[in-house]
Amino acid sequence: MMQLTIRGVDEQLHKALKKKAEEQGISVNRLALDALRQSVGLADSQRRHHDLDHLAGTWTEEEYEEFQKALELQRRIEPEQWEPES
Repeated sequence: MMQLTIRGVDEQLHKALKKKAEEQGISVNRLALDALRQSVGLADSQRRHHDLDHLAGTWTEEEYEEFQKALELQRRIEPEQWEPES
């Protein structure tokens, strides 16, 4: 993997990058890589399955707990259903 150093990043740009990365829940490095890929037409070559990104971070704590309870019910194993038939 190659490394690239970007010089001349002023304080205003640095703050803007940090803010944007924080808003998206990603690192400044990831934000910069995504921007570079997009600028040269490679944006879609590294990203897959991002059709639900708009939902990330939108659940309340109550919604999360409700979802976890629903998963627990689905994952419950009922031993009598797994016993071999005689």
